[in-house]
Amino acid sequence: DLGRRAVLDESVARAAAARGLIASGIEDARDIDAVMGMLLARGARQDGEMVGLIRRQAEPASRRPAQLTTTLHVSREAELIDLARIAGADRRGALDPVVLEAAISQAATDFAGTAHGRAQRAMIARLGSGGRLGVGIGVAGSGKSTLLAPLVVAWQAEGYRVYGAALAWRQSDDLAGTVIAEPDRAALSVFLDRAQRGEVRLDARSVVVVDELGLLGTRQLLDLLRLQAASGCRIVAIGDEKQCQSIEAGPVIDLLRRALGSEAVPELLSSVRQESERERETALLFREGQAGPALGRLREAERAVLVPGGYQEAVEGIADLWQRLRAAHGQDPTYTVTVSAPSNGDARAIAAAIRERRRAGGEIGSDQAVVPACDHAGHDYDLRLAPGDRVRLFARTNGRYPDRSRGIIGNNGSVLEVTKLDADGVTLRNSQGREGLVLWNTLRAPGSGRVRLAYGDVLTIDAAQGVTSTAHILALPAGSRTVTGFKAYTGASRHRAENYLVFSEGAERRDVMGRRPLGDTRAIGTADLWENVARNLSRQPTQESATAFMERAHQVNRAASRALQAGFSVAEQ
Repeated sequence: DLGRRAVLDESVARAAAARGLIASGIEDARDIDAVMGMLLARGARQDGEMVGLIRRQAEPASRRPAQLTTTLHVSREAELIDLARIAGADRRGALDPVVLEAAISQAATDFAGTAHGRAQRAMIARLGSGGRLGVGIGVAGSGKSTLLAPLVVAWQAEGYRVYGAALAWRQSDDLAGTVIAEPDRAALSVFLDRAQRGEVRLDARSVVVVDELGLLGTRQLLDLLRLQAASGCRIVAIGDEKQCQSIEAGPVIDLLRRALGSEAVPELLSSVRQESERERETALLFREGQAGPALGRLREAERAVLVPGGYQEAVEGIADLWQRLRAAHGQDPTYTVTVSAPSNGDARAIAAAIRERRRAGGEIGSDQAVVPACDHAGHDYDLRLAPGDRVRLFARTNGRYPDRSRGIIGNNGSVLEVTKLDADGVTLRNSQGREGLVLWNTLRAPGSGRVRLAYGDVLTIDAAQGVTSTAHILALPAGSRTVTGFKAYTGASRHRAENYLVFSEGAERRDVMGRRPLGDTRAIGTADLWENVARNLSRQPTQESATAFMERAHQVNRAASRALQAGFSVAEQ
């Protein structure tokens, strides 16, 4: 948990202490108190090193529980803020306005014709004329690649080499729309490794464009800022803190606002992905944590659905909806429908149901292999494969092509089509239409030997961030409690024309019952179910930074000192 959150409720540490004591034997709650005392005195292990724990006392008046952070979180955030502030203030090498204007005029987009275009142009100017660290906020569908492209063209015209990075390969692939060359785009961890090994040589004539900034944790961004400080390169980062959150500790956009000042972080809060104004408004309601009104709109359009029954009934209902949408638009070759779900397990179950419908329609042949498979989290399952299947990769993968050459056929998150299976491996066709043989041994996970593949007709919400399609189905077969408002917004903003939300009625009923006191016999109506969905999808539990934790702790201590002094004064009188 210390690697995933900068600030933890003390109850999390106490629960961990209790679990540890179960094996060795526990007498009573005093044993847990003793372990907590040792942790506070000796520290805990974080990222392989022993670090000190810092405790902030509970605040009953504001219902804040006692909380903990670590000295490592505090020092990392302090260093990140310092490096960001220095880089942001260094305006050497800002783009020549004439060169930038020429790049804007050459762009296919008319940035002057609409209010949104003018807002994009204003952000282009801010990022091009700013310091060696530029940060921008762009909502889902705001056209981040569109506004980055003229900047990349202008930097290249001035002799800069421009690199692109994002947390995952699939998201760095999306930077192709910014005209960054394919060899210069990579997942952030790979990019940092290449720089450390000297394969990427950064200097003051280098620019690193970072997409989906909000998915990075403090440690990852700090590594990049250290690289910037050592090389003098320029960093331009775009993201949105209201979409999927980092799985590592640290609200980096909040930390960057602290470093640069909120006024130095421009925001693009309108979208062009959705074709109608009403759809844009509905998507932004989810972003603002107003799921109730957003769901009301979707229910009016019959695009928010409670499927009667439990998990499997919801899975089948989602697959049926996918099939109906495709059938209704079968004559439109440009029509696409995508599906996202909270977990890999949900995605796998729904994709298997969709697969049966594709097979019934003649899109998939008979099964030719059943392979022991696993996902990146180590969940095991048997995967039936046939020509026509669409599969998702979990690693950057090499293929052998008909001309006997070898090369990357797909990255982690890429979805490819199976064209052939044999004893050696599986032949896959990628989105560019290139086919290559991928050996089974290439796909095997270290240790287990299982093949790292899954069906690709459904992605997790995290993997779908950045996807655009005509219609999108946000599928929640295990209920709305499985996602926060951040993931709800991400899943509710993938579409151009229509968005659908599908839930299990049984899961929502169980959630409502679980919130009620024992013995409550009131009937659960449809209004109760939708109220439950709205409450769950409106939750936006932001991460607190260790920096904010320390500020709050100092405030509490000062307040306690003032109260103590006031008490002494009264006593003396």
